[in-house]
Formats: sequence, C-alpha cells, structure tokens
Amino acid sequence: MKKKHYIGKRYGRLVVTAEIREKNTLRLKVLCDCGHSKIVYYSNLSSGRTKSCGCLEVKNRQRYRDLLDMTFGELTVFEKTDKRAKEGSIIWLCRCNCGEEKLASARNLLRGQTTHCGSSVHKKQFEIGELYGKLTVLRIDIEKDSIECQCDCGETVSVSARNLKYGHTRSCGCLKKIDYRTIVDGTCIEQIRSKKISKANKSGVRGVSKIGNQWQAYIGFKGRNIALGRFNHIQQATNARKQAEIKYYNAFLAQYDRGVEISE
Repeated sequence: MKKKHYIGKRYGRLVVTAEIREKNTLRLKVLCDCGHSKIVYYSNLSSGRTKSCGCLEVKNRQRYRDLLDMTFGELTVFEKTDKRAKEGSIIWLCRCNCGEEKLASARNLLRGQTTHCGSSVHKKQFEIGELYGKLTVLRIDIEKDSIECQCDCGETVSVSARNLKYGHTRSCGCLKKIDYRTIVDGTCIEQIRSKKISKANKSGVRGVSKIGNQWQAYIGFKGRNIALGRFNHIQQATNARKQAEIKYYNAFLAQYDRGVEISE
C-alpha cells in the first residue's frame, strides 16, 4: 500500500515540514505560524487536539473575563490566581460572607455552581423560637429570604436569612443607638487592640489563612484589606502579620492614646 505523505499540509497554525516514521508510529515535524518548530504525533494533529506549538494556549489564557470584586451568592472575588481548572478556566480567590476564603473556577462561579465556601454554617436551618442576638424567630420564609423576628425591645422586624445567619443583624435597630465601637479614620480601635481570634479562623493566627499549599497573610487597616504575601510556612506568614501590626497598628494606637490627631 502506498504511504501517505503529509509534508506541506496544514493543521490549524501548523505546517508539516518533515515526517518521522518509527514502526507503527508516525510523528511529524511542524512549523507554527508564530515561527516555532516542534515534533508532534500525527494522531494529535488529525484529531485536532494539537493546533499550534502552544502559543494559542498562552494567547487564550491572556483573554479572560475579569471577575474582580464581583459577587456570586455568598462569595466576593478579590484576587486572580495563576491556577487553572481542568477545563482551562481561571481559578479565582474569593472571600465568603462567613469570613472564610475559597478558590473557585470562573466557570463554576458564572454558572452558579459555587456560591459559598462550603462551611457547615451555610447548611444552617432556622427554627421557630431560636434566639439571634436580641431577635427571636417567629416565622420563616426561606424562598423570600425573609425571617420574621421579635426583638427584646418588643418591636417586630423582617430580616434576611443571610444577615441573621452571619450575625449582621442582631436587633430591630435599637442596638444601633448604642455604639460600643470607636471608629477613627475607618479603623475600629477596639478591634485592632483585641487579640481574640474569630471562630471561623482555622490557622489560629489573626490575618493568616491557608490557600492551597501556601499561607496567605493580610491585615485590615483604614477600611482596606492589605495583602502581605503568600508563604510556604505558617511561621513566615505569622511573622509577616506581626511586622504589619507593628507597622500599621502600633503607631496608630500610640497616636490615638496620646490624643494626637491622626492623619491619613
């Protein structure tokens, strides 16, 4: 049987320049439109699995929909990573309403398949008579995301299930009349003085969370969430957080305690 020859044939961005025949295997040397050469299996060319030297993949990766600061269910996107899902979409770092961080692919976010971090708090079911802060549950309408509650002060109020679940709403509004916090230039004095660690924190260190196999450090200051970097060891992230506390918090608190006006 006469052998087929492929020199000069085009497959996508690739043109065959030489044939390499080894027993029952056929490989082809190809020249890409971008100028790079490579050797590929004929089966990959004929099936369409290989269409370039790899430059198409790089080009496609540079084109993406920016999801930064967008909200999907309980998740808010705050950082793009270099990781890719199996289907090729970008993996984004998100922060959940419960405080946890979650890696999610653009595909799953846009399709509504990932809407929260997966913590057990999202499976919380409400019951009549349960107490949340000063609010007691009277009636539940999950479809409308509405919980009717009675406040300790006697007022009746409807609140969203989400706000009740995460403690964002703790009264009918009467608690707002009593503000126990001291806010200076977007910074809560009591919060930065506190050494208390949130129940949602799994690292045991304030401002440190695990992302994949690394530890990320961050610090909140003057209404901003400042990223301090990612580290291979938790101690490195802890040290970065402590240094940031010295840099941002210590001088700020010293000025506040001395009664000096704090500049932005």
